[in-house]
Amino acid sequence: MFPAALAWVQVAALGQSAPVYTWRNCAGAPGSPGTNDGAGGAARFSIPAGVAADCAGKLFVADTMNCTIRQISRGGVVTTLAGSAGSGGTNDGTGSAARFWYPV
Repeated sequence: MFPAALAWVQVAALGQSAPVYTWRNCAGAPGSPGTNDGAGGAARFSIPAGVAADCAGKLFVADTMNCTIRQISRGGVVTTLAGSAGSGGTNDGTGSAARFWYPV
């Protein structure tokens, strides 16, 4: 995975015994770190790490160097869910009041 890139994986058997993996960029731009929320390639990440998904298909990303938790909608729109870019810490809180030290 490149800094500022996030890949979505599709798995298809296509009649073979081993799965075939197809990668596409759904948010961010490889080699262009930053903090921007936005759609698709307009969004920026700085060392995205852990990724989780909910049953509605939204992705949640630990944006490590930005010290934030980001959400990617099914349509590829990125929003900052918790934390404030560049403001690490240990505060409990909601939204931008929460603080993290380099989440993974």
